[in-house]
Amino acid sequence: RPPAPPGKGAPPPPPGKGAPPGKGAPPGKGAPPGKGGPAAAPRSKAQASALIGPKLRPLFWSVIAFGTRFPKEKTVWNEIDTGAVTKLAELEECFKAMEPVAIAGKAGARTAAADPETRFKKILDPARSQRIAISFRSLPQPKELKRLLNSFTGDPTQISLGAEQVQMLVAEMPTPDMIESMRKAERERRGVPWDRPEQYLREIASVPHFEARLRAWGFLAGLSEATGDSAARVEKVRQGLHAVQTSPALKAFLTTALAVGNRMNAGSTRGGAEGFALESLVKFDDVKTGPPQRRSLLHYVVFCFHRDFPKLAGALQQELAAVAGAKTVCLKEAVKEAEGVLEHGTTALQAVGSVAKRLKPDA
Repeated sequence: RPPAPPGKGAPPPPPGKGAPPGKGAPPGKGAPPGKGGPAAAPRSKAQASALIGPKLRPLFWSVIAFGTRFPKEKTVWNEIDTGAVTKLAELEECFKAMEPVAIAGKAGARTAAADPETRFKKILDPARSQRIAISFRSLPQPKELKRLLNSFTGDPTQISLGAEQVQMLVAEMPTPDMIESMRKAERERRGVPWDRPEQYLREIASVPHFEARLRAWGFLAGLSEATGDSAARVEKVRQGLHAVQTSPALKAFLTTALAVGNRMNAGSTRGGAEGFALESLVKFDDVKTGPPQRRSLLHYVVFCFHRDFPKLAGALQQELAAVAGAKTVCLKEAVKEAEGVLEHGTTALQAVGSVAKRLKPDA
């Protein structure tokens, strides 16, 4: 096919239709300051060093960005020098090629054994009978429960059950209709014993002013446990925090973990960290070596810790003994319980005071 004659091709774009001069991005200028993401915390040259050696598996930890609002000087990381951990060559061999390990949990099936059918007097529907039978397992025997309730006069020292146990009793108190049904069944089926749930309710109903006694019991038990538990929780947390802040062994362990983590993430935005959230320690356990050993990065951190700080490694468990108690405390629940004590404490004490005037030990 012959070429197109000169001048018959596509006409050149008219002048002025392209990008106007000066409208493009000025050379050397990026996004204006403050318009992009938050500025990263300044890092030292050692921490921002380039990748040396093979790239390893990533460690997805939560890096702490220190700055004016969150100064490093007020944290444990200010006293940590990762230069003390230098022998990390094993990482390149163990963690340079890894596949993620899927850990599948198996939920255990829970089976509840049904109570065998027995021939007793019953007035409760099956659902409530089963609920009471399960809930009251931790209570004293019916006769003993009657004795404790009958001897209660409003003195907190007389309370021998926990707040949850008393609340169960209050929730399942026999109603007037239920009491009348039990009396009718006793007249019609003399000599036939009560089923266990009904036996509890029958003994409770035989105590004078049982409802007032139970409610006063519940107020005092709940108030005592709530105030005592709140104070104990606060003390556990205080001791745990003190142990974490003052433990030389923990600082040495974090030094090791920080050095290992920075080597794993060298050459990435997660590398060169000056500190990390302690919750990220569990992430070290997610990074595994290849078969057949399948060791985790946390195993390697522990190995380096014992190798480089043998004396401190032996003291770590003892220095952090108080943390075991602090980790059982849920701060949100503790605050919620404390607020509940302040809200209901006055009402509870007033109710107990008015009820106690009506209660006297029965012969």
